[in-house]
Amino acid sequence: SEGRSICQLNAGEGEEVIIGHSVLFDVTHYKEIEGGRIEKFRKDIGEKIKETKKIAETNQWQQALIGMQRGAVKVVVLPGFIGYITLKK
Repeated sequence: SEGRSICQLNAGEGEEVIIGHSVLFDVTHYKEIEGGRIEKFRKDIGEKIKETKKIAETNQWQQALIGMQRGAVKVVVLPGFIGYITLKK
């Protein structure tokens, strides 16, 4: 859909994340600056989240974690969010 893009850069290995799993990941947040360029905003290392049905049914960026495997890397672009996610566990 418009303004939404998820690109997997590395597939990872092992069990895929499903609803109900707790996951550990790193996420680097970017923000758009003038001229359509982006710059690094902050990096959160060792973040934990439990994937819930509510997250899976919304356009929250955490939805991109579903289906990822350990070591997988995704770039996620949503309205109000640009991030680089690495799944650790």
